Amino acid sequence: MADFCDTCKHWTLRDSTSERPAADHHPLCPRAMPGGVTRQPSHGESSDMEQLGRAQRRAFIEDAVRLRSLRPQVRAFAEAMEAQLRANDHKGGWQECSLAYLYGRVAEELEELSAETDRAERDTAAVRREAADVAAFVMMIADVCGALTEPRNG
Repeated sequence: MADFCDTCKHWTLRDSTSERPAADHHPLCPRAMPGGVTRQPSHGESSDMEQLGRAQRRAFIEDAVRLRSLRPQVRAFAEAMEAQLRANDHKGGWQECSLAYLYGRVAEELEELSAETDRAERDTAAVRREAADVAAFVMMIADVCGALTEPRNG
C-alpha cells in the first residue's frame, strides 16, 4: 500500500503486514539517495512527487503495489541479491564479462553454496548470501545475452 505523507510531502510504501513504512521515501526522493537532501520542503515549495503528473504518480503506485505483491520468499531473495550486488559495486559492472567467465563464476559460487548447505549446523545468513551470489551470476548471464532488456516497439 502507498500513502502520501503530509509531513514530508512524499509517498511512502507501507508493509502490508504492519502499519510501519516499508520504505521511508519513494525512489525519486532526494532523501532516499546517498547524500540526499535532509530538509523538508518549506511552505509553498513542492516535493518531487507533487511535481510528477497524475499518470506518473499512478504508475509509481502500481509499480510499488506490484513489487509488494511478490511472494515473500521471492521478495526476500531479490533483496538478498541486491544487497550482494551493492556490496560488490566497487568491482564494476558485468556487461563486458565473457559468458565463459560468468559460467565459471556460477560454478565457483555453487561450490560455496554447497559447502554452506553441507554444514552440520547451517548458517542461514551464509546460505542466503551464497544462494544470492549464484543467482546474481545467473542474472548476469541473462543480462549479457540481452534477455533482460525490454523489447523496443517500432
